[in-house]
Amino acid sequence: MAANPTRRMIKPKEGSREKMLKPKSIFAIKMDDPVGNLCTRFCVVAKAINSYLIHDILQLTVVKRFDAQVDLEIQQMKEYLMQGMLSSLQLPPYEIDIRAVVEKPEFLDFNQNNTYAHVEKLWPLIGPLTHDPLNQYRVAWLDLQDTETKAQALAIELYTLPFEYSFSFPAVNEIFEPATMVKCDQFIGGRPQVLKKDNTLVRLAVTPTIRISNNSTTPADVRLVGFAKVLLRLRGRRYTQLVSQMIYLVLPKRFYTSNSPTPATNGTQAVKKPEFHDYFVTHLPSSSLHPDPRAPVRSFQNLPRSASVPHVGKSSHPPASFQPLVDRETTVVRIPLRSAKHHFGASTSRGTRPENEDTYQAGVIDIPAFAKRPPASLTIKRPGAKGSPAPRENQGAETASGDPQVFYFGVFDGHGGTECSTFLQNTLHEYIQDSAAAFELQSSLGKNREGHYLKDAESSPGNLPILQDANPQIIGELEKHLVRDWRTLVGGYFKRFVPPHFSHIGKGPRGEPMLLSDPPEGVTIEEVLEYAFLRTDLEFVSAQAAKQSDELENVGHPVYQDNILYGRDRTPSLHIGGVRRFKGGSTASIALISTPTSTPFWHPASPSSLLVSHVGDTRILLCSTVTGEAIPLTSDHHPSSPIEANRLRRFATTFVTDSFGEERMSGLANTRAFGDVQSKRIGVSAEPELRRIEMAPAEYSFLVLMSDGISGTLNDQEVVDIIKEARTPEQGSRDVVSFATEVTKEGDNATCLVVRLGGWERRLEGGLGSLGTKESREWRRQEATDPRRSRR
Repeated sequence: MAANPTRRMIKPKEGSREKMLKPKSIFAIKMDDPVGNLCTRFCVVAKAINSYLIHDILQLTVVKRFDAQVDLEIQQMKEYLMQGMLSSLQLPPYEIDIRAVVEKPEFLDFNQNNTYAHVEKLWPLIGPLTHDPLNQYRVAWLDLQDTETKAQALAIELYTLPFEYSFSFPAVNEIFEPATMVKCDQFIGGRPQVLKKDNTLVRLAVTPTIRISNNSTTPADVRLVGFAKVLLRLRGRRYTQLVSQMIYLVLPKRFYTSNSPTPATNGTQAVKKPEFHDYFVTHLPSSSLHPDPRAPVRSFQNLPRSASVPHVGKSSHPPASFQPLVDRETTVVRIPLRSAKHHFGASTSRGTRPENEDTYQAGVIDIPAFAKRPPASLTIKRPGAKGSPAPRENQGAETASGDPQVFYFGVFDGHGGTECSTFLQNTLHEYIQDSAAAFELQSSLGKNREGHYLKDAESSPGNLPILQDANPQIIGELEKHLVRDWRTLVGGYFKRFVPPHFSHIGKGPRGEPMLLSDPPEGVTIEEVLEYAFLRTDLEFVSAQAAKQSDELENVGHPVYQDNILYGRDRTPSLHIGGVRRFKGGSTASIALISTPTSTPFWHPASPSSLLVSHVGDTRILLCSTVTGEAIPLTSDHHPSSPIEANRLRRFATTFVTDSFGEERMSGLANTRAFGDVQSKRIGVSAEPELRRIEMAPAEYSFLVLMSDGISGTLNDQEVVDIIKEARTPEQGSRDVVSFATEVTKEGDNATCLVVRLGGWERRLEGGLGSLGTKESREWRRQEATDPRRSRR
């Protein structure tokens, strides 16, 4: 057994200079001999065989049940990894503990018994594919047992290696397309349906990142992505030949090698994964209650009291209170968005329902800016400060790429349970970030790494949408594969489906997606959002389709069996939508706000770009500062909508009217939603309705996002007028939810988000202020509190 081959494997060569590896959607290379190759044998043998037998290598180790203390320590380590609390861990105690376990005399019999049990479990899958399916000659059986013994030994050694420099685990929620592995196999010709009755699929667990040397001609980092499906087939008598012939490695989408290796990265550096923050970063002035110790001390400020005389002459020193503000120090601070009640407010109520299925999200999303770049002539300088920059007070900090922060707000209304709405709350922003990174989307502001505008960058044109630099080849491939996956997985409505904002693909002669010969050079942020929405829905639907839905199978099993230590469903993130198939879904309405400068969007002098992406019947409103009127930015996706009726005219026979007079489609009130796996074939898709608004400084007072528990009870103007009377957005959201739950008759879940915009201080000046609906609101409240109402 090798002592520690990975230390030698990842050590950079002296004077090595590596080139940039261009990102692609998915790479696949065929390894000549992954068992004999020191770079791959740890992952290939230990994962492809042992991980399938014992579920996941991070869920169940080969020393499990042998020593309870070691089991507990490893389980704690796994929880840290899966929760993303620590990016790297140094584990010398685990190495000592596991070594101590392995050296015990009784462990040899324990390990041999496990090996024999694993071979018996794997033989029904491998045996029928050999020349000896009945195991009469036991040649293939012994080969399999020998390979499994190697896997056991390598799996033990895997856990005895320190993690901090040998392995780094990928993010749990990283985007990966399971069907890609199948498409890479030339034997089936890219047709996954061939494998429906084939039980020779082996799952790969969450696998560490390792250094590999035979990636074509350029060394690079390679990551075996979790839950990749690898097809194993026997073409010879020896099982090792099977592994060496049919194993493929999947390379990540965003990995590159640096030109100047450093000891910290061992010559290889991975692109930082986009991060979502629930706080924003801004500049605040230093405390005015205490003098700045770094400021120059002037002599006239420290005169003794006896020397104080009235001022009669001219002085070259300006008074202290009139010192230029530009010299004042500022401090960069992080402010939790949900605690900034003067900028953002959120409130939710379950009403009279047994469970609140509404969720929401708010924070700063890590994507390039998409705002319109201002003309170069609009340069603001502080008067009297020659060549000095403007003060940084009331300015937000820029991101690592030099762009201003992009804010993200979303509300999600689940139906049939909280599984889908919670999934969107936790991951939809990540899919948007990863889609922008996969497209290689560049900023619309034309800034360089230092945050300065490029010389050849021009101001954004007045016409919309705005094209941003990206990689058209990658975009076309990603869009084509996404549409093809929908056709294969669902069919029906999606057989001739091409999203309206996909500008890099078109329909072929038979309706299949095909790349355009002359695609546009750039991409719009609308196209990125549409891809992210459809990709998110595909991941959720695929996860539900792969699950068992027969509830009778749970009879006789513990209710919380999946929460038991080492249970195969221990990690929630690896089981999207719960353990069993979730048949419900969720609506979604999100708003992205981007500014051309670091001045935040709520500043009265700051212009900004608002992008709304909407699915279902959740609702987004703007309040005009001048007129005080509510401006709806979304429309309900109901069967009664003419747009939806035209889109689904092929499935019009599924439209029915319930006893309340509302049209429904296959029993659903919404014609667009995430999830709802049983209604996907008839067109219940997550195609977002997209709308972009260029907001002038102080043109709008605030932004409102709400679920149908509010929009179904109050009209748009009532919601806006209630918020106008509040002192802060946080109070406004509470007042809207309180009033809606008070006057509603349905008792539905109610969620409201209020976002302050530049015209917030003038919200009562436009139109009639809040008086337009005040009388009707008072009458509704009086009617709701009338005790005779319950007897009607």
